[in-house]
Amino acid sequence: MATAASGTVIDLDEDPTLRAAALALGRSYLAVDLTTIDTPPDRPADLVVLRWPRPGDHSWLSTAGEVFAGAEGILAQMGRVAVLLDPTAALEFGITWTGTLLAAATTVGLPVLQDVVCMHDLESEAVGQSEASGSATLRHRVILLLGTGRARHVAH
Repeated sequence: MATAASGTVIDLDEDPTLRAAALALGRSYLAVDLTTIDTPPDRPADLVVLRWPRPGDHSWLSTAGEVFAGAEGILAQMGRVAVLLDPTAALEFGITWTGTLLAAATTVGLPVLQDVVCMHDLESEAVGQSEASGSATLRHRVILLLGTGRARHVAH
């Protein structure tokens, strides 16, 4: 997990697997809804985790800057934002939306793409088993790890 041993993980999607992993590794865990948060959490986040597109958000291209601004506002110094891209999201446009996300992140102060993590979705492999060929259909998940790339002063 991309945090210090005493770090705080803020989850914008209340993922039970992420919660269990954070707590098992000794991290603090907070589930936060950016749409209803009035004041920042008591502890800034070393890692903010969110899914993209946002669940239930059908205007996700236009809200990217707003979501990233909210995430950036609760980060600790040298904190990071992990964006879990959903490979099955229906797209209304024939272009990739990763560039839109990176541009929105840069605009709000998260200009550094620190890492791209690709992994196989093992659950999908079992579900996507082709009856005709007996082979699994692989679905890849991509995680963008964004940050400021520099220490920053965070007011508490």
